[in-house]
Amino acid sequence: NASPRHDNIFLAINCTAIPDTLLESELFGYEKGAFTGANSKGKKGLFETANKGTLLLDEISELPLSAQSKLLHVLQEQKYLPIGGNKPIEIDVKIIAATNKDLRTLVFNKQFREDLYYRLNVIELYLPPLRERKEDISFLIKSFIEKFNKKYFFSKSFTKEALEILEAAQWKGNIRELQHAIERLMVTNDSSIIGIEHLSEKLPNHSSDKNSIEEEKVSHYEANLIKEAYQKFKTSRKVAQYLKISQTKANKLIRKYINNNSL
Repeated sequence: NASPRHDNIFLAINCTAIPDTLLESELFGYEKGAFTGANSKGKKGLFETANKGTLLLDEISELPLSAQSKLLHVLQEQKYLPIGGNKPIEIDVKIIAATNKDLRTLVFNKQFREDLYYRLNVIELYLPPLRERKEDISFLIKSFIEKFNKKYFFSKSFTKEALEILEAAQWKGNIRELQHAIERLMVTNDSSIIGIEHLSEKLPNHSSDKNSIEEEKVSHYEANLIKEAYQKFKTSRKVAQYLKISQTKANKLIRKYINNNSL
């Protein structure tokens, strides 16, 4: 909303939702008769549709290498040829790329183009998992209760004890899992007040309060270990050697306990 592009189009595409064979035609479009089965009038690609606006490429780590190559060219040149076309299309699009994978590791394993990674990585925002920002959970729960009360014409509430258990749970599926759990609890219980007795069967595999405390103790010990090693050795490679772990894991722990805390 603060962008000068806020009055223009915002498009989001999930790179895993489109088959590899159709991805390029979706992103870049094609001219009429470009291939068998193509629309007789051709098709405008998402880049052209989002011109002067913003395009979100979700799960960008799943882009096939062929599409990565063409995306790199578009980002560098601000123009491209649609499939079957002979006239370049110039575009001005802001790109937001999202992924739940470590692109540095994918680059190291030759699964993601290094040049594309550096071209995309202008401003990097790391969103910690929900279990690492428990102070957000109570606000999210309140928001979801209001949302589903309005959606289903309910007037339901949760007891203090039930809320405490929800806030202490390890939400491995992050906000989506929490949202679905709240909705499920509200629509599958006749009671207008949802208490502890309603939670046991609806929240499988979540930690008890005792387990949460133990996990916090482990995290605290792990954090101190990483901080001391990094302060001493300064590089992830040496930290990995010292702690006898992989460099990939060392990078993740440094990012979790050091880089993220400095933001």
